[in-house]
Amino acid sequence: MKLLEVKENKKAFLDLLLLADEEEAMVDRYLEKGTMYLLAEDGVKGECVVLDVGDGTLEIKNIAVAPAFHRKGYGKAMIDLLEQKYRGQYTRLQVGTGDSPATLGFYKACGFTPSHTVPNFFTDNYRHPIYDGGVLLRDMIYLQKPLSSKAPGLWELAPEATEGFTAGTSPKAQTHVETCDPRNPPGLASPNHPPLTRGALAGMVPHSPQILPKRDCLFVRCGVCWCQKNQEVSSMNAHITGKLIAQKRREKNLTQEQLGELLHVSNKTVSKWETGRCMPDYTLVGRLCRELDITPAQLLTGEEQADGPGEAQLLELLRRTQALEKQRTGLFGLVLIVMGISLMTVSQNLGGSDFRDFLSGLILGLSVGEMLVGIYLTARAYLGQ
Repeated sequence: MKLLEVKENKKAFLDLLLLADEEEAMVDRYLEKGTMYLLAEDGVKGECVVLDVGDGTLEIKNIAVAPAFHRKGYGKAMIDLLEQKYRGQYTRLQVGTGDSPATLGFYKACGFTPSHTVPNFFTDNYRHPIYDGGVLLRDMIYLQKPLSSKAPGLWELAPEATEGFTAGTSPKAQTHVETCDPRNPPGLASPNHPPLTRGALAGMVPHSPQILPKRDCLFVRCGVCWCQKNQEVSSMNAHITGKLIAQKRREKNLTQEQLGELLHVSNKTVSKWETGRCMPDYTLVGRLCRELDITPAQLLTGEEQADGPGEAQLLELLRRTQALEKQRTGLFGLVLIVMGISLMTVSQNLGGSDFRDFLSGLILGLSVGEMLVGIYLTARAYLGQ
């Protein structure tokens, strides 16, 4: 039993590919960029497509076994062969699937553990409902398992480097830090370099398309690396994304109003995206990408030639960033409302002379203004723009 790479005419095996991914348009997103293998043992038993998605992660984009050979161990065999082939070349093996108990159980039995979730992936990216084992799929569940010969992505530090750092465990017991890619760590130690000292960490901050940890945290989550200060932390730039949206909209011969109608938003919202005043809401990313014929990675990085690295992480970052921004706006609005009510109470206790009446009216006007602004901000945060 072995894996045979398919370098040409990959669509000849479209029937197998569609067993795992029902829409050919979705298969086209990764088929040519990815590496395709056939599982061969007295004929073709199945296929899989893997893609380097960055951060030392190899993702299984498609894996299927021919129906005649189900429940014979061929699916697990393909995963085992992929592990053997790529062990040491990548930090982790990743797979995304729907919230189907049978499929999740299979991957967990193969040693995968849940990593993160992309809400509404199937409803936003597929043109018809997707079912697996009678379950309607909505969210994309990502699972990962380590591929490196050591623990995934861990690079040793000298013990003195851990002093003063916290990791949720004893700092002195935690003597390693995780990097993006063991093949090309950004300025950190590798198997061919000596361990880092405390001084080597000075002036460095974590950088990742995922949510960033505290700067004094030594043990960081999967996919997070350390980089020099002043390096751009976010992979997303609203102005660059806006330019790409405007470019693709014009290529489609759409006006801002027409694109807005397709997405059920106003032309003013589209204008805000294109001028870089805000990013598209994460719930609209899937539909927007379909209308513009681009991938989420291309949209969120603003790079037309993006290969899709960290697509799920970028979407999760966008979701969390926008959620935090809404919380901050809503909290500020509530503070203004409370301040407005307080000022209104003060204004009612003034009076008795012309000056105090004037001051009371002025404070009353300010309180009403603060409350109106607070109500507007709170409504925008919790009810949507």
